[in-house]
Amino acid sequence: MQLTLTADGSHTLELTDLGEHYHSTEGAIEEARHVYMRPCLLAAFDRFADTDQLHIFEMGFGTGLNALLSSLVAQQLHRKVLYTSVELHPVSSDIYSRLNYAELLHLPPDSLNILHEAPWNETVAISPWFSLCKCYADICSYEFPLQPFFHTVFYDAFAPQYQPSLWSASLFGRMAPALHDGALLTTYCCKGDVKRALRAAGFLVEKLPGFGRKREMLRATIVREQ
Repeated sequence: MQLTLTADGSHTLELTDLGEHYHSTEGAIEEARHVYMRPCLLAAFDRFADTDQLHIFEMGFGTGLNALLSSLVAQQLHRKVLYTSVELHPVSSDIYSRLNYAELLHLPPDSLNILHEAPWNETVAISPWFSLCKCYADICSYEFPLQPFFHTVFYDAFAPQYQPSLWSASLFGRMAPALHDGALLTTYCCKGDVKRALRAAGFLVEKLPGFGRKREMLRATIVREQ
């Protein structure tokens, strides 16, 4: 694993054996805002305006960037968030301690470290507006709630050619009952197989402009049968 500087000055990580990055090299922070914050989190705040606490599910805690940005948005909007993230391969302290997100976002220096150092498999109040539950688990065996719980999903797994089981109709189908009617899922990936898998699980799928060199990304909405 190697630290890499992206075009907007923020770090990402590269898995050198795969040549795969955690974020776009055209800008880690800007990609996260483009893919997950604006079309998913902010849209969910509007769609579920009456809920006391927005429940976010994230596939892959990774560098913690999406969680950090979500905590910042929650603080700015004074909206409560419970953020649940599933991760099987946590980033080590010698790596996450060198990521520069807090500096670039003008946050206290330990803001990212606090998220990474929060206990696993329990809910921790990070601030009055943001609570975090990191689940040390394989999403393929993760036990989703059996009733609607999550309002939005950040789907940030590695590309399907590296982790095909994480983009299957069966996995999305297990996830679907845990989502409220109208819940939003966004992902950078726009492959045909992924669109078909989401539709098979009961999602309405739309294409949105992608970030950087990616022409398109996906936003999917869970739709309950009337």
